Amino acid sequence: MVDTIAVPGQTSNCAWGNEDKQTLYVTSGNDVYKIRNAIGTTNIDNTESGSQLLVNYPNPFHESTNIHFYLKQAQQVRIDIFNTKGEKITTLVDTNFTSGMHKSVWNTSEIEVGIYYVRLACNGSRDVKCCSVLKM
Repeated sequence: MVDTIAVPGQTSNCAWGNEDKQTLYVTSGNDVYKIRNAIGTTNIDNTESGSQLLVNYPNPFHESTNIHFYLKQAQQVRIDIFNTKGEKITTLVDTNFTSGMHKSVWNTSEIEVGIYYVRLACNGSRDVKCCSVLKM
């Protein structure tokens, strides 16, 4: 879930980045901050690509998961899902986004139980995270 928070003079969002809800990602202007256990912050800044694929939540999951990503600048984004054999299952996103924090939802009602890889591709760079689909 991404919420809007009030920061004077800035557009800001926040999102819990992991299942134990101990890591909060907050955007403020062009910056993204990682807050762990509410002590200290770390500026997320992938200077080479200007993008960051964050941990999806929930993970593991059985119906859907939220895939959050951060863009330092506006750019074309593609998010693909692959199985463990390297076969592309689906393309979730293939469009332009503005700078800041974004979210895409992956509905897995038609997907088999297993391990999958989420790949964010933009400006010639790629970032990959692993996720697990369970059925109840």
